[in-house]
Amino acid sequence: MSIHIVALGNEGDAFHQDNRPSGLIRTYLGRSPLVSGDESSLLLNATSTVARPVFTEYQASAFGNVKLVVHDCPVWDIFDSDWYTSRNLIGSADIIVIKYNVNDKFSFHEVKDNYIPVIKRALNSVPVIIAAVGTRQNGNFLLLNLAGTTVPAHRAILVARCEVMAAMFNGNYMEAKSVLIPVYGVSKETFLSFLEYLYTDSCCPAGIFQAMCLLICAEMYQVSRLQHICELFIITQLQSMPSRELASMNLDIVDLLKKAKFHHSDCLSTWLLHFIATNYLIFSQKPEFQDLSVEERSFVEKHRWPSNMYLKQLAEYRKYIHSRKCRCLVM
Repeated sequence: MSIHIVALGNEGDAFHQDNRPSGLIRTYLGRSPLVSGDESSLLLNATSTVARPVFTEYQASAFGNVKLVVHDCPVWDIFDSDWYTSRNLIGSADIIVIKYNVNDKFSFHEVKDNYIPVIKRALNSVPVIIAAVGTRQNGNFLLLNLAGTTVPAHRAILVARCEVMAAMFNGNYMEAKSVLIPVYGVSKETFLSFLEYLYTDSCCPAGIFQAMCLLICAEMYQVSRLQHICELFIITQLQSMPSRELASMNLDIVDLLKKAKFHHSDCLSTWLLHFIATNYLIFSQKPEFQDLSVEERSFVEKHRWPSNMYLKQLAEYRKYIHSRKCRCLVM
């Protein structure tokens, strides 16, 4: 026993116009123990001998001995350009499934007004199933354009978690009426980490550089808690480094200090000044040490460790130890 199903229409979201296979058909057939798909099935155009892809054929088994043959045809223009082929296609069907995306109003009206009447006139005894696929968006869904890549997001979450975005989407700005929102001044990787924080209230930077980029993004969108998390991460990472690693690392601490000051990270900038001062012998040998401002240099020299007094006393002590006046009483 076999059942022939013809699936017509494209349930793909209008926001994602790509060539992804039918999710509806694959979802239902995926429950069967045997599924095979022929992605290269072709039909000949009535006006040309050139073959073009019109449908995908799936074969599956259900209930042990029931064979399912599904022809999935996502393009409706087959009815306009090749009525003979389309009539044969639906004429052999036991069940017809018409599918469209619930958010694609144009496709819904086109199917309702043009194609369903045609199919009903051609077939009176074959059951027709109309499937609306997807989740209705109700204006809450948007796309963020990051360097040419679109990332989906929920307007309500962004508004609730970020005051700057709340002003953007609720005020008299272009973004309030747009679905595709361009994002400038931040890399894709950094903004994805920023979105992860907005959704999960947690972040795990891969290193000091990424944490600094995320801190800048947090300052840009006025998310103070994320900014403090990044500050703490940078401080913890630097504190855990041994002196040898500090001396050999390529990270520019002075540049980090200037970025922290520029982006109003007072906690981090103050700590970095103390960090440079307490590791004076390491950082004073680096070329970027000369980039400190006069005020910063004065602070570092005042709070440096080891201090000039300590080094002077240490030199005197070592000189005394190695002099002839100092002898071991035992020897």
